[in-house]
Amino acid sequence: MPFEAPTIHLDALALPSGTWLCGEDGGAAPLMAALGLAGPVGAAQDAPLSIGHEGLRIDAWPVAPPPDPRALPEPLHGLLWEGEGETLHLTDAARLPGFDGPDALPDLRVQCLFDPPAAETLAASAPYLAALEPGHWFAAHLLDDRGAPWSHWPRGCGIFLRTHAPFEGIRANLRRFTKLPDGDGWVFLRLAEPRTLLPLLLGLSPGLRGRLFGGVAAMVAIDPDEGIVLRATCTDLPAAEPIRVTPALRATLAAGALARFAGEAERFCRETLIDRPAPPEARAFCRAAIEAARAAGLHDRQAVLLAVAAAWAAGEAGWIAAQRDIIDDRTVAQIGRGRALLRRAH
Repeated sequence: MPFEAPTIHLDALALPSGTWLCGEDGGAAPLMAALGLAGPVGAAQDAPLSIGHEGLRIDAWPVAPPPDPRALPEPLHGLLWEGEGETLHLTDAARLPGFDGPDALPDLRVQCLFDPPAAETLAASAPYLAALEPGHWFAAHLLDDRGAPWSHWPRGCGIFLRTHAPFEGIRANLRRFTKLPDGDGWVFLRLAEPRTLLPLLLGLSPGLRGRLFGGVAAMVAIDPDEGIVLRATCTDLPAAEPIRVTPALRATLAAGALARFAGEAERFCRETLIDRPAPPEARAFCRAAIEAARAAGLHDRQAVLLAVAAAWAAGEAGWIAAQRDIIDDRTVAQIGRGRALLRRAH
């Protein structure tokens, strides 16, 4: 039985009661840190880290780009190609230079999730569903990290779907989740974004998760930045509830965005300040620094990154921890001092 842990957190956000974590000794910790998870962990099952709630299960493995994308090592080969059914790829055209419609893959079955006229107007940034074939050049390019123009691994440009259902049925079902009503407006969900799969699935109600997985046996997402591959399976029953943005979904997506930004900030600091020691709990440090910078009035993404690097360079871990909830003039002054230190460090 899964380890029951009602106190699992995604960054500072408590997940639904009954969310559980199972993991290997030592192996789960870096995966949890990369995903922004914190909480008690039960004994390992089939993967270094497993996360679950109701009928949802997400397994995580560390992963590196394969030396030969046509000869995949485990766990990638098993996740993408083994077993009955076919493999589809939900592609984010915005992340693929030159991909502007089905004509980019003339020998594969490809269809935009949008209907006309949006499919034509947004062709270069829309989500597409493609039926992959083992050994096809596009499948190999998605897993290629050898520095060529067609090396798509670093772009994180989509998620893989394992399914027995007809192509048209999968496309029609996913299309329902591309644009959700949110009060008087709409929210566009980036379903093809591997970095948002975890918070998206945890933020949906079990009934909506069941509808999203309609016909899909497993979703596989490779996060190239964190070096993680996720496999999500779901046995939740579909429910006839409105497909809309709920407070829980909004909160988990926001927490997931913060976790991804903290990862980006940590990589930025390590690459920019190679002569500065990393603070303890570097990922948590970056999350706190982001929140402090935003509270101090910085909203431009690059400005926030610079503020995090400034705090990193200044070594003000205690300051950030103390000022997370109360932002005062001293906080603003420290950010200015840290940015000056960063300029001098360069």
